[in-house]
Amino acid sequence: MEVRILPSEFKRFDVINNVEPIYNDMPIKNLEEKRAYQREWCRRKRKDGTLKQPTRQKKLQIISEAKDKPCAICHQRFDSCCMDFHHINPAEKKYSVSEFHRYGLIYLQPEIDKCAVLCAHCHRKLHAGLVELPCVAV
Repeated sequence: MEVRILPSEFKRFDVINNVEPIYNDMPIKNLEEKRAYQREWCRRKRKDGTLKQPTRQKKLQIISEAKDKPCAICHQRFDSCCMDFHHINPAEKKYSVSEFHRYGLIYLQPEIDKCAVLCAHCHRKLHAGLVELPCVAV
């Protein structure tokens, strides 16, 4: 008779039923065997396409697509590394988009929607008070 039990029930199960539990579902004790198993599992999942795309890559893709717009002030296009997000209303700011790795995927797009996309040059000028954000971006 094969019986599967939870680790928290080992003592109680043994005492009550006097049956030796099956340890097939227990984690691998040897660290090297565990790492080898994990590598093999990931390789199989990647090969058959069932491994989900990591969340970090999805978040970076969403950010990159959001930055693929012209600057709200000078209307020029730059590479995504030169574009910044500026919160239009700082009171509504939940977190900085640059801290995307700390929060879930569902919170990223609403936070980006609260921002105007600016080139780095105009963003610095805006914070220095040399230019103003046009009403169209708001």
